Amino acid sequence: MPSHSTSVLLSYIIAAAVLSIYGVEVCPFIEGLGYSGVLPVFIGGFAMAFAVRWLLIARADGSPERVMSVELLCWGISGLVVTAIDSLAFGFPVGSGAKVLVGTLAIAVPAATYQGLLAEYDVVLEAQRRTRRLSPSGPEMRLSTRLYTFVVASQVLLAGVLVLLVAHDFQYVAMSLQQGREPDFLLVAIEIGGAFALLLVGTFLVARRYGRNLDLILRVQLDALDAVAAGRFDEIVPVVANDEIGRIGDRTNDMIAGLRERERIKGVFGKLVSPAVAEAILEGEGGSDLGGREVEAVVLFTDLRNFTALSERTDPQGVVGFLNEYFTMIVAAVHEERGVLDKFIGDAAMAVFGLEGGPAAEDAADRAVRAALAMRSGLGPLNARLAKRGLPEVDNGIGVHLGRMVAGNIGSEARLEYTVIGDAVNTASRLEGLCKTTGNPLLVSAAIYERLSAELRDDLVSLGEHQVKGKTQSIAVYGVVQDLVSTIA
Repeated sequence: MPSHSTSVLLSYIIAAAVLSIYGVEVCPFIEGLGYSGVLPVFIGGFAMAFAVRWLLIARADGSPERVMSVELLCWGISGLVVTAIDSLAFGFPVGSGAKVLVGTLAIAVPAATYQGLLAEYDVVLEAQRRTRRLSPSGPEMRLSTRLYTFVVASQVLLAGVLVLLVAHDFQYVAMSLQQGREPDFLLVAIEIGGAFALLLVGTFLVARRYGRNLDLILRVQLDALDAVAAGRFDEIVPVVANDEIGRIGDRTNDMIAGLRERERIKGVFGKLVSPAVAEAILEGEGGSDLGGREVEAVVLFTDLRNFTALSERTDPQGVVGFLNEYFTMIVAAVHEERGVLDKFIGDAAMAVFGLEGGPAAEDAADRAVRAALAMRSGLGPLNARLAKRGLPEVDNGIGVHLGRMVAGNIGSEARLEYTVIGDAVNTASRLEGLCKTTGNPLLVSAAIYERLSAELRDDLVSLGEHQVKGKTQSIAVYGVVQDLVSTIA
């Protein structure tokens, strides 16, 4: 982070020249020394102060308050050094040194404030570049109090300088009149007007720098809020002042951190249940309450075949690796069709389509069957990889049914599971089990077939009515056509 030593050195050089003129004009003792004697004294005093500043800033933490304090200290040191030299080397009285200190402080307040604001600007940019959060620093102070303090201090010192100049010029006018000479009122006006203009310019530069800092801080704040509105939670608001704006920025950072943690939890939770369910539970009122709602939805059950033979040919780590590979394909097929992966049961999986209800669920049957066909197609590449490892091929059976069910939180207050229950769920499970009997890997109920689009109906063929476990009446079953079985397995 830059220390802005060049601008400080320039301000010291200008101050040495200005204070030399000021000293000559307000103090008859300094006036007797002349500019050639005064200027080296000021230059020496400011050179010593600059050296002290360089040492202190090099060890400072770069905070605006620290930089401003160091600057004020160094300006005060320069004034004291000049006063000491004048007193020890030239025998000037204490009043002469007091006038020098007033002039030095009149320049020191805007100069030190300006350097502190430069440091604040740099801190904000650096924190933004590193995406590093800063908390409010320094004493708690209202924004209006900061402004009032600077304005009052500037005006008091400005008034002090002008009073000293006016008093000196009044003596000059009175002495000129006593000696019968015409006072040079133009020179008097230039002196007072010049001092006023110089200090006014300093105040203006500080106000302009403060405005730029305020623009930067508010822009960073708005950028962070825009990022949040866009769903990004990687922005931060650098906070450097312990005022209202700083506290607003700090609260914004708390909000962003909370939203970021919420997204992390939702991401982890979404892997355990499904993104749609995680969203519903986290955003819904009473998301952790027991109970549920009755919905009409589509349930898909799939179970792995020949898994035992594969398990006997590999170690436990290999079994877990294969299951992760297989279920990755299953989950991708479900999510591609906006389904909810309800649960894994050993080497089986259960998914639900149409939980959102309304018009968006009208194509739930189509989406479920497309997901089932994708699961069948995914077996080909999977078995090719198994063959390369010298492992037996696997197969799966899939059952799909549509009906009324209850979706919600099942369990106890201590342990919840978001799932669907009902006769329709059991029927889908029985259809999957029927795949072994019929020799058809994908079975759907008549309720599903009636909801399908014409294109998907062409992929299915009626297998007649079958008795399934738990049902007193047989149900009509449709299976995937045999030509399609060979191409998607």
